[in-house]
Amino acid sequence: MADRKRVNLTVSPAQKQKWDDAVAESPEYSSLSALIRTAVAHELSDDDGTDTEAVGPRTAEANTEALEKVTDTLARMESTLNSLDQRVGNLEQEVNASEKTNLKNEIFKALPPSESISDEEVAERIDRDIQDVANALSRLSDQTSMVERVGTPEDPGPTYYRRVD
Repeated sequence: MADRKRVNLTVSPAQKQKWDDAVAESPEYSSLSALIRTAVAHELSDDDGTDTEAVGPRTAEANTEALEKVTDTLARMESTLNSLDQRVGNLEQEVNASEKTNLKNEIFKALPPSESISDEEVAERIDRDIQDVANALSRLSDQTSMVERVGTPEDPGPTYYRRVD
C-alpha cells in the first residue's frame, strides 16, 4: 500500500448529506473521498494547473463578483427572452386574427345572395383549403345573421350556404 495519511473531517449532517448526494448524482466521483480529493486539488491549483498554497481572499472576492455579474446578465437575458416570447405570441395572435378576418371577407364576397352554394365550391372560388372554409362558414352562420346554412348537411356531402342581404 502506498504512503498515505488519513485525514478526518467533521461536518454537519446536512453538509455530509449534500456531499453524499453530489457523489450519487455525478459519474465523475466514485466515492466521497474522490469528491473531497478533487475539490481540494481544484482549490489548490491555479489556472495553469500548478499547485498553490491557497486561494486568496482577493481571488475569492473577484470570483464572487464575476459570478454575480454572470448571474445578473443571465437574469436580464431571461427577462428579455420572456418579453420577446410574449411579443411573438401577441404577433402570432394578431396575424391569425387578421388571416381569419381576411378569410371571412373573401368567403362573404364569394357567396351569392340569391342562391345557395356548397362550402366546397366556395373554397374552389377563393382558392383556399376546404376545411378552413367549412369551419369559417359554419362560424359565420352560427355567429352572424349575414350567412345562412341552407338545408341540413348530408354526411359526407358538402354543406350549402347563402349570403343574407
